[in-house]
Amino acid sequence: MKSFYNKKTMSIIVLFIIAILLAFCFILNYFSTDILEKDESDNIQPAEEDIIISDDKEDVREVEHEQNITEDSIKPNELGKVMIIMYHDISKTEGEWSRHYDNFRQDLETFYEKGYRLISIKSFLDNDINIPRGCSPMILTFDDGTRGQLNFIEDENGNLIVDPLCAVSIIEQFNKKYPDFGTSAVFYINYPVPFGQIEYIRQKLDYIISKGMDIGNHTFNHAKLGKLSKEEVEKEIALHKKRTLEYLEGYELDTLALPYGNSSKQNIDYIISGEYDGIEYHNRGILLVGAEPALSPVHKDFDPLKMPRIRGSQMYIDKWLKYFEENPSEKYVSDGKSDTITIPQSLEEDIDLQKIDGKKLVIY
Repeated sequence: MKSFYNKKTMSIIVLFIIAILLAFCFILNYFSTDILEKDESDNIQPAEEDIIISDDKEDVREVEHEQNITEDSIKPNELGKVMIIMYHDISKTEGEWSRHYDNFRQDLETFYEKGYRLISIKSFLDNDINIPRGCSPMILTFDDGTRGQLNFIEDENGNLIVDPLCAVSIIEQFNKKYPDFGTSAVFYINYPVPFGQIEYIRQKLDYIISKGMDIGNHTFNHAKLGKLSKEEVEKEIALHKKRTLEYLEGYELDTLALPYGNSSKQNIDYIISGEYDGIEYHNRGILLVGAEPALSPVHKDFDPLKMPRIRGSQMYIDKWLKYFEENPSEKYVSDGKSDTITIPQSLEEDIDLQKIDGKKLVIY
């Protein structure tokens, strides 16, 4: 009987020890799992929902940036229209093809007051419009190469000077008064005697270029290109280039103003490009005679080979200045940045992305 109780006691002890071991294992497993879960939670990647929140913050920054575009009441529109003014003679006479020098000077004052700044035709074609924020680009063109555009005279001491009443001098004088206005202009000259003083042809062309102004092709003889044959068209344009390069070696002559605005479907290809007597030419820009502002160079419908101009007379200048005052959303307004193109969202469908040429497009 005593042996039986000893065995029973041993069994109870063994069972008690096993119970204690099982309890210990349970407790150890519980705490180990909790520690592992805490360690793993420290290494969890952001959930997809967290990434969306991050994106929302980025969107907020973009919206703030877009709102800042117009916070000073200026609404940039670099898809708006540009005024290309067409002058002929500048003289003491006011007429259809002549602007009185006092009126020309007043034109510049008016343009400046209304926020226009001069750019070159080359900059326009390159979409390299670099003017202050809120300002609008303007291109001055002069046809026929008259003496009133650039005239040399002698002062009281016999020194050769630029006539203060000619177009070039008036632009220079105005730019001294308002340096941010600029001096850009392009002169579409004819031969054999551009600017009316045969003894000063070379000096005058050099003077034009030295002042940051440009020379353009207007054919050798001011020809009506629409009435000429292929060979005659090529001769008129090529001879002009040949003569110009004799005075301005290496000059890039690549724009043309159509005399009388005249061309034809039959010869337009030869007006653009051609060759005569070994002289090749290519006009990347062609200007018409009238009769409205030009589209922005990044507009989907802009055609550099059909750029309209506004006649430099009181009636037409007043007409288009008034038009843009009444329709400001149609005018080109700069964002002041050379590396961006800023447009309102309403015009997004009108832009040609291929013409942006690496610039950043900003839509607001």
